[in-house]
Amino acid sequence: MEILAQGIGFVGLLCNVALFQLNKRSHMLWMKILASIFFFIHYILLSAATGALMNVVAGVRTYIFKQRTKESWANNKLWLYFFVAVVWVFVLITWNGPVSLLPGIGMTLGTYAFWSKAPRAIRILNILATPCWFTYSFFVGSYAGMASDTITFISILTGIIRFDILKKKESAIA
Repeated sequence: MEILAQGIGFVGLLCNVALFQLNKRSHMLWMKILASIFFFIHYILLSAATGALMNVVAGVRTYIFKQRTKESWANNKLWLYFFVAVVWVFVLITWNGPVSLLPGIGMTLGTYAFWSKAPRAIRILNILATPCWFTYSFFVGSYAGMASDTITFISILTGIIRFDILKKKESAIA
């Protein structure tokens, strides 16, 4: 079961890496939904309830946030606060000591990130969330999660350099 859990987590890792190398919000959000599905299964198999439920929230949240550009009902800022509240209710329900705070903090940052319509904000807020998830993954024995968070951190950093630093320099020169 451990090998299956880690294998499914590594598929989620591939989705997370691809996510931050995209520069179109809708593509980024579809990739996030896929990553959430794989990591939900991964954490369930590891009996890590907080991580699993956070990925359910992430998948549903990302789907609704993806609709913001097309549907007026999805553009209501109450969704942002609703998902942050659900995150913290789930943290309380699955409380397993202070380690349960880590995915809650990471998901709160991620919720604000994916509410944003700006790929740059998505990258910057998620680079802050990644260490929270890495530490949680360490404590629950998620090798795929730790690898994903490490590679995701590098991927976000690469995206920041490519899109937010180098492109800025190009437009300043032009």
